[in-house]
Amino acid sequence: MIQKITDYPCQSAESYLCTILYSVGLYILIIICVRLIGKRGLSDFSLPDLILLIIIGESIGSIIPDKNSFPHAVTSILSLVGANFIIDRLSFKCSWFKKLVDGKPVVLIENGIINEVNLRKNRLTKPDLKEALRINGINDDLRKLSEDLYATLETDGKISLIHKK
Repeated sequence: MIQKITDYPCQSAESYLCTILYSVGLYILIIICVRLIGKRGLSDFSLPDLILLIIIGESIGSIIPDKNSFPHAVTSILSLVGANFIIDRLSFKCSWFKKLVDGKPVVLIENGIINEVNLRKNRLTKPDLKEALRINGINDDLRKLSEDLYATLETDGKISLIHKK
């Protein structure tokens, strides 16, 4: 008989299946939560990779207080690596799934005009935008932006700037 989901940590014969289900469920929940938080702050890791590292660290940490949790921690880690592999493959093969996981780039400046709505939606400030301009060697006076300037918040949280002529 399979235990109720609320009885975690599982101690029955089905404990490994329970560990897999909890691990993958937690992984998906964290992806959803981080996507709701937004892109700001993500830089070099993809979203699934960042979450994988966090949860693996937590799984390994669970080994320390209880010597009997080692097999469950290994099961959890393998489940998470498997879920990450599947999400990576789906993201590679299905553009709609990649947009679901990573989001879409967001235009912040178009034709030299700042999109205030997109700045607010992504919790970016004008000083953040000015910093991106300076990093790219562009005058950071927001009142005097070139009419051919475009800025985009990429899916990894970086702001890219280009001049379109």
